[in-house]
Amino acid sequence: MKKLWCVTIFILIAGIGTGFAFRNNMSDCGISGIRKIEDIQALNCNVNQIFEEEDVELFIEDGRKQFDNLPETVEIYVAVPTGIIRQINFTFFQEVKIAKIIKGELEEEETIEIVTQGGFYDQKYKYHDYSNNRPLYFGMKNILLPESKYLIFVQPLKVNEYTERKRYNLASLLFGTFNLSSDYSQPIDQPANEIPYNEYVGSEYLCDTNNTLERLLEFKHNIVERYLPETD
Repeated sequence: MKKLWCVTIFILIAGIGTGFAFRNNMSDCGISGIRKIEDIQALNCNVNQIFEEEDVELFIEDGRKQFDNLPETVEIYVAVPTGIIRQINFTFFQEVKIAKIIKGELEEEETIEIVTQGGFYDQKYKYHDYSNNRPLYFGMKNILLPESKYLIFVQPLKVNEYTERKRYNLASLLFGTFNLSSDYSQPIDQPANEIPYNEYVGSEYLCDTNNTLERLLEFKHNIVERYLPETD
C-alpha cells in the first residue's frame, strides 16, 4: 500500500510539472492568451484539416445517424457567441448567450461556455509536415463567429452542479452547431500544409470544393428545418 501511494504521488507531481511546462510553452506562442477572435488572428495559424470531397459523405452519414439517435440529455437552443473565448491545453472554450429555447433547462439571456476538444495548439506537440512553426487550428468546423446566431446541440457537464459557470459539451463534434445568420464558407484550394487560417476565419466549414460545401449546406439546412422550422 505504501509503495502504491508513493507511485501515485510521484505521478501526480510529474503531471503537475508537465502541465506547467506545457502551459509555459503555450504562453510562448500566445495560445494561452487567447481571449477573442483577434487574438487568434494574431497567432497567424495554419489550418490542420478540412472536409474533402472524397469523404464528406461519410461524415454526413455519420451526422445523420447521430441526429436520428440523439440522447434525451441533449439540449437544443439558439445562441449567440459573446466573442469571449479561451484555450486550456487541448480544450477550447467559447461563451454564448441563449437567445431561444428549443429544448432544455436554460433561460433566455443566460450565458454558458461550450467546451470542445482541439482548438489551437503548438504543432510541436503533434506530428505535422509544415514548413513553419506557427500554431495550428484543429477542426474542420470553424469556431463560433461573434454576432451570428447558431442552432446548438449540447449536453451539460456533470460538474455544473458544483460550479457557478455552466459548461456544455457539443452533442456532435462536427455538427453540434449550425450558423443561422450565414451560409458563407470559402472553399480551400491549397495544399493541406500551407493553409493560412486567417484567410478562412469567416468560413463556417473548412472544405475543399464548392461541391463539398453544397453537400454540407444541404445537410445543415435539413437539420435546421427539422428542429427550427420557422425562420429565426
